[in-house]
Amino acid sequence: TAFDFHHAPVGGAGFDAAGSHLPDATLETCKSCEAILFGSVGGPPDAQHEAKWQDCEKNSVLGLRKTFGLGVNLRPTTLYPFLGHLCPLKPSVIGNDGVDILMVRELVGGIYFGKHETEGDVARDVLEYTADQIRRPVRFAFDAARLRKKHVTVVDKANV
Repeated sequence: TAFDFHHAPVGGAGFDAAGSHLPDATLETCKSCEAILFGSVGGPPDAQHEAKWQDCEKNSVLGLRKTFGLGVNLRPTTLYPFLGHLCPLKPSVIGNDGVDILMVRELVGGIYFGKHETEGDVARDVLEYTADQIRRPVRFAFDAARLRKKHVTVVDKANV
């Protein structure tokens, strides 16, 4: 199988090339492709105040999520039984089958795209979801569970 790769600047490289962390030309390149391989963005920790790096991750990653409706993030976790002795979990927890977990996370609603405002010394962040934004990852999780061990656990991660 052969792959055609098209490189497009994003993050700091995008800012250098077009004055934007996610240039229009980069989005157009992504739209013309069947898949997007995305590296890391963010820049040096001590340079986050510079325009080139300020909100770089947010503008790049959230811009791609919003443009392409990427609302489900998959985080698989596998511990093969033959590696169980290297795991910090007790054998009574991992059993003889090891660990096989698929975390499904919503990525397009809530605090990511909510309204953010500051008035004097008061800040507000609106956490808002539509029914579809919740339905999509939940449906994906149940569909995935049908192909796996038929078990779903729903967790709300409250940032406190």
